Amino acid sequence: MSEGKSRVEVLRINTRYLVEIVEEYDFCPWAKRVRKTPRFRREILWGDSDNSSLHENIGRYVEEIAQASEVEIALLIFPKLKLSARDFRSLVATVGKTHAAAHPRGELPLAMACFHPSAEADMQTAARLVPFIRRSPDPTIQLVRRETIAKVSNADSASGGSVFADNLESFLPLLSTPPKPSLSDRIAQTNLDTVERVSAAHIESILADIAADRDRSYAIADSEDS
Repeated sequence: MSEGKSRVEVLRINTRYLVEIVEEYDFCPWAKRVRKTPRFRREILWGDSDNSSLHENIGRYVEEIAQASEVEIALLIFPKLKLSARDFRSLVATVGKTHAAAHPRGELPLAMACFHPSAEADMQTAARLVPFIRRSPDPTIQLVRRETIAKVSNADSASGGSVFADNLESFLPLLSTPPKPSLSDRIAQTNLDTVERVSAAHIESILADIAADRDRSYAIADSEDS
């Protein structure tokens, strides 16, 4: 599949996933508010696993996004990349290390997450469900500006206020209070609660419909591009 009508179809299919899954069930706290703004960007990378310059091309796109301070969230979509979920995670981890090496410690612009079309619904824990939530139509790297994550975290924690103790005796019980879960842990737990409420089978049916739409539309686009 090359560019042309294929690009239109890749973006259309990806939009279905964003709207019908991520936004419909509020799986990401910032997705809906930025998708239709210049703060959101999508790039399609046509390279496949046999492309020797694939890693270099990904790194170039990542650094372009890092320099574009107006972009809060970006998706790098790989419609031709035939890698297993495990191998794709390894690729993203390598890209992450390259990105970290390009910036001073403590000044890393972007956080990365990998999305892959192969994942079953494992609901044993919130963390184990995450790959299912991230079952995008094509392998995808999500880039989120760390400043954006910090803003969401700060806004969430600001409502908690401060705790003051009049004396040591009243303060001691606070030491046994478990720490507040991280933002990512809270999002994962909320998403698990949502999937339990609407049922994994229902979400699975939507994902399957999007995948079938992808297969049909990409086949047609392939034939028209050739």
